[in-house]
Amino acid sequence: MASFFVEWTVRIASAFYAARILADAADVGSHRLRRALWTIGFGFFALHVAAAFHFVHGWSHTAAWNATARQTAELTGWNSGAGLLANYLFTLVWFADVAAWWCVGSLYPRRLRRTSIVVQIAFAFLWFNATAVFGPPFWRPVVAAFGLLLSATWVWRVRRERGER
Repeated sequence: MASFFVEWTVRIASAFYAARILADAADVGSHRLRRALWTIGFGFFALHVAAAFHFVHGWSHTAAWNATARQTAELTGWNSGAGLLANYLFTLVWFADVAAWWCVGSLYPRRLRRTSIVVQIAFAFLWFNATAVFGPPFWRPVVAAFGLLLSATWVWRVRRERGER
């Protein structure tokens, strides 16, 4: 049951993350819908983090660090748990992004485009590593398909914004 909860909370978080990113890229859905997708995605991700720390690591940062180091060493040969710090930062940035959206409301989409791009590139990098690199093999085709869809949607949106067809 514990692994089920750990796995499914992150799968659901991934689905909401993907839905929000695609909604933004395609410019569909209301401001409230996009904010709800982002908030719910973060909520499930926070549940995933809590479940992993509770069920897998016994609320021990050291245990989480060592598990991360072990996984990293198996895949890369580099024995470091520093990826855990990236996960902590990811969690804090997502929380701050959700909080900012709730605080500024409809002004949120008008924030600096550069800020949004930096946040989303960092998120994409971390999601890719968490799923395609460190995740189970079934994530790889899912990530590849999502990457292609997102890339196509991004190109379509850029062309639309420039008035191209």
